[in-house]
Amino acid sequence: MGISSLRGVVGVGIQSALGTPATSFTYFPALSANVTGEQIAQALPPEVGGSLFSRGSYKGGVLSRGEVSFVIRPNLVGPLLRSLFAQETVTAVNGQTGRWDHLFRVGDHLPAQRRWLTVRRYVGPVYGEQISDAAVGQFNIEVAATNVANATVQLVGRQWDEIAADPSISAATGDFFQATAASVQMGGNAFIVDRATISIGAELTDNEFTVGSYYLDEITMLRRMATITADVRIRNRDLMARVYRNNAAAPTGTGLGAWSPVIFRTSFTATFVTSENPPQQLVINFPSVDLLTLNVQMQGNELIRAQLQGNVSLTSTNYDAGNPGSDTLQPIFVTLRNNREDPY
Repeated sequence: MGISSLRGVVGVGIQSALGTPATSFTYFPALSANVTGEQIAQALPPEVGGSLFSRGSYKGGVLSRGEVSFVIRPNLVGPLLRSLFAQETVTAVNGQTGRWDHLFRVGDHLPAQRRWLTVRRYVGPVYGEQISDAAVGQFNIEVAATNVANATVQLVGRQWDEIAADPSISAATGDFFQATAASVQMGGNAFIVDRATISIGAELTDNEFTVGSYYLDEITMLRRMATITADVRIRNRDLMARVYRNNAAAPTGTGLGAWSPVIFRTSFTATFVTSENPPQQLVINFPSVDLLTLNVQMQGNELIRAQLQGNVSLTSTNYDAGNPGSDTLQPIFVTLRNNREDPY
């Protein structure tokens, strides 16, 4: 008899240091949990020796990687956010007893305090896997009309070990974010979308093997990136004017509105709140987004729809080379409001 995936459990714990697996874990419900060990195993190269067959195979190393998708719950998502960002500050919310704001920042030039994760995945009641020295490489948030807000997290880890099955472990639960209670703003004004995907990522190495070891020596962050993708219904010329004409006025009479070589930059904020009172919430704030493309589609008797793509960039308004220690000049701010007082 097979085993239902619903009997599996996945959890994460924050390590105190690289090479020191976590001992305390947050187990959360997952839509999919496909992070596991990946061994480098291959056949010996073809050798001249009187036979057409390979003379053997070998294991060259092992790492861990994959992704986990889940419904976002404010009391469970904190460890994954903490792994992606360099700094976290916690402040009490005025007038809301039992609520604290966790502000996460990338901190390019701030003191690096990035935290490593240990991931545990129980494959039903039969065995478990532990992935230590893991890092979040991509955090994608998706919200669509009438649905709940979901996230997909991509991870890379240095160490893989088997652990004993533990049928007593089950995932925690809690309130979640619905699209009906979410809001999106662009340039400080309401921005109506049918679907939005917010991607915050870090390009991580997964090939830093060294002679004398089966394991990755390091996982290095090569760069950070963040993008937005929004599916919208075309109601007026505003988006076209921003993307193609740098927000120039419409032409009059027989005049032409020339394409502009200048990128239109604006701000972007997405806010998700729970139904509790006082509510928990998640706020993603990009002070500077370059609007790159607008793909408008017209099909038969359907509404005119478009997909907008934008890229988060450093500008003089969110970065100051002369003041690299500034807490306020950052290209990405993520604020998680929940009932946890201590930092992650």
